[in-house]
Amino acid sequence: MMGFKGRVQGAVRCICITGTAVLWGCSPRPAGDAGNLSPGPAQHSQLANRIPFFRDRLTSPNVAVRYELMLNIGENLPLPEAEKVLRAMMKDPDAAIRDQAVRRLLAVGCPVRPSELPPLFAGVDRADSKALADFRDKLRGTPKSQPGRENESLENNISAPGAAAGYAAQLLGVLGDETDIPRLEALLNRENIYVRFTAANALINLGAEESGRKALTAIADAKSIPDNYFYIRQALLNLHRMGDRNALANLASHLKSIESSAEPNARSNYVQGLKALACLTGTWKNSASEWQESLPGR
Repeated sequence: MMGFKGRVQGAVRCICITGTAVLWGCSPRPAGDAGNLSPGPAQHSQLANRIPFFRDRLTSPNVAVRYELMLNIGENLPLPEAEKVLRAMMKDPDAAIRDQAVRRLLAVGCPVRPSELPPLFAGVDRADSKALADFRDKLRGTPKSQPGRENESLENNISAPGAAAGYAAQLLGVLGDETDIPRLEALLNRENIYVRFTAANALINLGAEESGRKALTAIADAKSIPDNYFYIRQALLNLHRMGDRNALANLASHLKSIESSAEPNARSNYVQGLKALACLTGTWKNSASEWQESLPGR
């Protein structure tokens, strides 16, 4: 089975989750209120035909079936339906599914309050104050409760180079506290856009909304190159979630800039962007050009 790091990378590449954070009332078993799945815009006829497929698997008593659905849900449902399913799976009877559902929501910047976390998350029993404190210190790169064992701290901590710091920031956004805000703000100066994106969303989760909003705005204005497409799109969708009235128009402008590109990453992000706009507005349009005509903004 693919390791966690590979699954997170897959989530970052292929899952687009947007829309208002809708919490489902979830029964203990099986996960979620699958009856709330809706087909989305009428033009998504293939999706409408597949809704029973997803309902059956979301409510399957087979853990492997539900886990596979959770891993692939972002590619198979337009949004915000994918977010609804993942939030339902946060209450799944299986601990591994609950854990991965939270991680996938965090990977794309969906807000998750600490009170929403399952009791056991990232291998830590949140009711065990010492274990939680130890894990926080490892994420910070400062294992104070284990003097002399600094080299045994987590490989992924916010002092680490590259994407490892982003992984730590993602977890600190739900397991950390207000003392982590300066640490996360320091990550906003990193070159790695994934690190900046996760730090921005972690700041929002911890209540530092202004810092997080400014960081997302900067990411939305980042250079339009293949490695940035996902983060530009998702930053704009998260800004829309926060009430930015121009975010969807700016997303249409971004999609227009990659509309004619034959680069595979551009095409994938273009299609995901059109789906997101359709789900958020209830209207389907065939191109970014059409969206630009109908949405006010820059």
